[in-house]
Amino acid sequence: MTLTTQDEADRIAQIADRAVESFSDDDLAALGYSKFADLLERGIAAHHAGMVPIFKEIVERCFALGLIKIVFATETLAVGVNMPARTVVIDRLTKYDGTSHVMIKPSDYSQLTGRAGRRGIDTTGTAFVVWEPFVSFDAVHQLVTSKAFHLSSSFRPTYNMATNLIATTSEVQATHLLNLSLAQFQSARDVVHLQARIGRLELQRQRLLHEFEDSEELAHAYMTLLAERSSSAKGSVRSDAFSLIRLGDVINGDELGVREALLVIAKSERKSKVRLTLIGTRAGVVHVSSDDVTLRPRVLGHHDLPHPYSPTSSTFQERALELLNHRGSPARDVQTPVVEATVDDDDPRYRERMRAAKDLVKVDSDRVKLLDQIDKSQGAIVARFRALQRLLTDHEFVEGWSLTQKGEVLRSIFHECDLVIESVVCIMCLTSM
Repeated sequence: MTLTTQDEADRIAQIADRAVESFSDDDLAALGYSKFADLLERGIAAHHAGMVPIFKEIVERCFALGLIKIVFATETLAVGVNMPARTVVIDRLTKYDGTSHVMIKPSDYSQLTGRAGRRGIDTTGTAFVVWEPFVSFDAVHQLVTSKAFHLSSSFRPTYNMATNLIATTSEVQATHLLNLSLAQFQSARDVVHLQARIGRLELQRQRLLHEFEDSEELAHAYMTLLAERSSSAKGSVRSDAFSLIRLGDVINGDELGVREALLVIAKSERKSKVRLTLIGTRAGVVHVSSDDVTLRPRVLGHHDLPHPYSPTSSTFQERALELLNHRGSPARDVQTPVVEATVDDDDPRYRERMRAAKDLVKVDSDRVKLLDQIDKSQGAIVARFRALQRLLTDHEFVEGWSLTQKGEVLRSIFHECDLVIESVVCIMCLTSM
């Protein structure tokens, strides 16, 4: 039976051969490598504690890449390794504990079946329990539905983990990963849910922009018209005009009495008032209310704000200024004329676009509120990671978002005393010199 394509079989062979290239032919023969490799290339593998470690590593790597289709495994494959499968089959609900065969615990069952369903690929996971005459249906039902245990994450950011994240991911990716961890979920469930909701809002916004041929300028023109009509009835022109300004917009500061471009880094809406927090190279942080101006500030462009969103932190503000001043930013020349799109009353899609503009206003408003909630309940895991990052920067392990030579050494040390070990190694090297 062969479950792989020829390309998959070739990739498996390449991974396996590379992993054992230091083994002699006699060693491989003694370990039964030929039979192991033959089954592996067909998409079938075994995984248990009694296997040679290098064989287990080969299986784990191929399985994680989706090359292995079936793995006959003990619970070792399910513990501590992120290798989810589409389907999990449990052939028996008993195991040998060293003295006798006993029923597995609810926590064991959850750990085993938790591998069913691949994140980002499957919407559901399937687990099968093979019938056996010595275990009643009621016992299986009790095992599956038991809530007698609490699954708690032992994950916490460490110095070594911080250096490896910095070396292998971008800052945005690292923050996103930490915010979606189980530990973060348990310490601040709201952040995980809020971030997921923001993602859905951004997708909704992209779909709505299709109504305007993906033109932000045209969408803004319709939103402005909508605000003007609404304000005529409410008598609040300035507030409605301010409400159209989004987080990340670069606006001309002339209407606010500031002779430079400003970046919107925070926004709040209360009753009929809109309050903006902006930042400029010379002006610094500026707070403006819709009651303070008579004209709607002119939008010059837009930037995606840094992650994580924390507008009150100095680090966030420094990175926002870098965005504002980078080459190609609309802020580099405030006097550059901006061609604004206009609304054509004879537009055959006028009604559809007005409805889409109304939805866009709500999406932008909801996104601002969610970002504000995230800022107020910033993830504990991310906060700890930031603290580690600052310490590593102070002690010259990290510079910006890259590792120094000391940081590269620390990255290769896997121990609870990693920072102390690196310091000792460094001192020994200096002493020997």
